[in-house]
Amino acid sequence: MTAGNPVKFQSGTIVATVGASSVATREEITRLVHRHLSRDWGDVDAADAKANERAVAWRKRFVELSRER
Repeated sequence: MTAGNPVKFQSGTIVATVGASSVATREEITRLVHRHLSRDWGDVDAADAKANERAVAWRKRFVELSRER
């Protein structure tokens, strides 16, 4: 984690879909996890971003979507 991207919450179990694992390298997935832990939700809409913020507060499941390729 870099100083510009501090961890803002502790994660539970981290999983990636088979599709993501088949097209992204381990380094790319690690970078995306770091983004996620700094509350950068990727390419989700405002409603999903708001739901993710509530999920962090309540320690529930949430989503991230990244379209970097």
